[in-house]
Amino acid sequence: MVNYLEIINYIKNNYNKDWLTNSQKEAYNKVYECLTYDDVVGIYGNGGVGKTLLGWIFTMDDFMYFKNEKKYKEYSKNVPYAIIDNGSLTDIKDIRRLTMIKSEKVIYITKIKSVPYSIKLTPNNEDIAKVLDNLKSLNININKNYSNNNLWKIFKGVVYNDW
Repeated sequence: MVNYLEIINYIKNNYNKDWLTNSQKEAYNKVYECLTYDDVVGIYGNGGVGKTLLGWIFTMDDFMYFKNEKKYKEYSKNVPYAIIDNGSLTDIKDIRRLTMIKSEKVIYITKIKSVPYSIKLTPNNEDIAKVLDNLKSLNININKNYSNNNLWKIFKGVVYNDW
């Protein structure tokens, strides 16, 4: 039996754009569109809607992922393309002060809209089905229907209850 951490690590080491839900694919494309207009683009939404996985996907496009502002600040080198997850700043001026010296383009991920060019991520039923299909591809048996829009809770529910 594979445990929870092994599944998480497998996903972190093997994710790709095929894992994205339709809402995430749409947000992915909108981020690049917005980056033509501004150097800082936000992705926001409630917890568990898939923001972090989407952030990881951008690392495939030469962005460097930071799990929070503290990790970004601690990194001593310039980062041309950065993703800052779990953002806590709410004023665009503060976000620009944080990022303007070190990075050319920044994707700022948070729970609330904090930058002018922001994309809200909200999963729908098709997205839930995609997440469940992704988990099935890992040979995880899914024994019930899930309708919760928190993809993280669905993931935990499947892994802890159905495996």
